[in-house]
Amino acid sequence: MAQWSESEHAVEMHLVSLCDQRVTIGMRTFHFKVSETIHTESSRKYTEESFERLVRSGGWRIAKTWQDADGLFGLFGLIRH
Repeated sequence: MAQWSESEHAVEMHLVSLCDQRVTIGMRTFHFKVSETIHTESSRKYTEESFERLVRSGGWRIAKTWQDADGLFGLFGLIRH
């Protein structure tokens, strides 16, 4: 299941249990009820400006930007300050 979190500006991915179950990983067992979810991924969404602020705060700068024709998707090449 995917859901948009406005406060986090992120798409959150969740696995949904289809039945009551027990899952064992190593020495640990987890219990899930039917319809219970587990948050597995967050895909953050940034404007070009907010992404630039984020990378600068970490000591990086944007060296090159590639965007689709509609400006909906971007790829950023970063270099260290």
